[in-house]
Amino acid sequence: MLKVLFLDLDGVMVTDRDWQPLGWDHGPFDTELFDPECVKVLNRVLRETDAQVVLSSDWRLHLSLTQMWDVFKFNQVERMPLGFTGFECEEESRRVPAKRLEEFRGLEVTNWLTQHGFGNQFDFWVAVDDMNLSPHCRRFVRTSWKVGLATPGVEEKLVAMLNGK
Repeated sequence: MLKVLFLDLDGVMVTDRDWQPLGWDHGPFDTELFDPECVKVLNRVLRETDAQVVLSSDWRLHLSLTQMWDVFKFNQVERMPLGFTGFECEEESRRVPAKRLEEFRGLEVTNWLTQHGFGNQFDFWVAVDDMNLSPHCRRFVRTSWKVGLATPGVEEKLVAMLNGK
């Protein structure tokens, strides 16, 4: 059975405590480094649930899936992303108005599930983000942008939701 973790990066894997000003070390393609504590949590969640990662992050605007694999390897994430959610913004620039970003992110997750043959009855998925997607995404866990996946209680919630509990 496929289990899917829809993963944002900024505020989930890249946190306030790990932010470094330009000129410091960066990862491949000049990306920000993932918070090591968040990587540990993500790796444990993936091992305990056997979930696949689908990226919902805006990083998909700038990097290909192959480039994201390099970023994940560089940051020692044990499982590479399966793919990206689509874009719901009609504008060519793919820029969503800031006040509607949460709504569009939730729609992108829902549409990915529909496009890949999973209906509303499919319960082995969860979206994790530092934005509040709850009005637009029925299976959602929110992180603090300051500590990302290391937010207390997040790991346990993700494991329980992905394992159908």
